[in-house]
Amino acid sequence: ITSTRASVYYVRWMNVFVNARYHRRVRERLIHLIVRELRDELNLKDPDAPMTFAEEQLIYNLHSAVIYQLIRNHVYKMPQPEDMGSVIDAHVDLFMDSVPIVLHRILSREAE
Repeated sequence: ITSTRASVYYVRWMNVFVNARYHRRVRERLIHLIVRELRDELNLKDPDAPMTFAEEQLIYNLHSAVIYQLIRNHVYKMPQPEDMGSVIDAHVDLFMDSVPIVLHRILSREAE
């Protein structure tokens, strides 16, 4: 029984580690890159300036929408459209249409 508990405990902590490592990589390799590119594209503050918490959360909203779409498909086995690309495109279009307004608002609040 003790070894079973230890195994379960180990697996749980490995999941936490893998998830923390995954999120660190997403943040470093994806979120930072998107923030920098958006700042450059929208002629906002220095693209290489440190990312703000609000900017990071804004980008995570897009990431979360896409990931949750995959979770609904692969974990919950919910019906999905045949053309998943068009669903992802809709998430990106919504994000890109709203992000200039929201980023300007975020950065103007931070400047106050």
